[in-house]
Amino acid sequence: MTVRIAVFLTVAMLQLAVLGQMIWRHETTLRQGETYLFRVDPVDPIHLFRGRYLDLDVTPTTAPFDRPFHELSDTWVYVPLSTDDEGFATLGTVSATRPSDGDYLRARARWQVEDEIQLEMPFDRYYLREDLAKPAPGVLRDDRHRMWVEVKVKDGRAVPSAFLIDGRAVEDVIRESIKQPMTTP
Repeated sequence: MTVRIAVFLTVAMLQLAVLGQMIWRHETTLRQGETYLFRVDPVDPIHLFRGRYLDLDVTPTTAPFDRPFHELSDTWVYVPLSTDDEGFATLGTVSATRPSDGDYLRARARWQVEDEIQLEMPFDRYYLREDLAKPAPGVLRDDRHRMWVEVKVKDGRAVPSAFLIDGRAVEDVIRESIKQPMTTP
């Protein structure tokens, strides 16, 4: 009986350690990561297990590459990051090896688009509180707004930290729209 308890406790401790390490890496990225802005075209799906969230269709998602595509297809690659004149993220040349300096994303190379690789970005959703998620589609369908996601990047990991509509937090914009009914143009 004591062997079973010892095995159970060991397995439980290992599971907690793995979860703790995952949370620590996520929180470290949020606190210490460099901030990059990605333009986004959101949709508001409902997922049975994940709940309500904003599906982040970010741009850019393609980057140039410097070796034969078959060597990179469906593998983890590294993409250096920089910013353009407006402050939005731009992607550098895809590499199979980790850059020695500067910020970068670790992403999966999917397919070739002319002379660039289509990447599966390491962030693809932004979660909202349930009470704010229901009215979100009405706010997000308004094409007059510019939308982007603020992403913290550290050691190839990327964590969305804010979703912005015309420079304001999406949560604030939704709360404001709840107070005053949406009008159709």
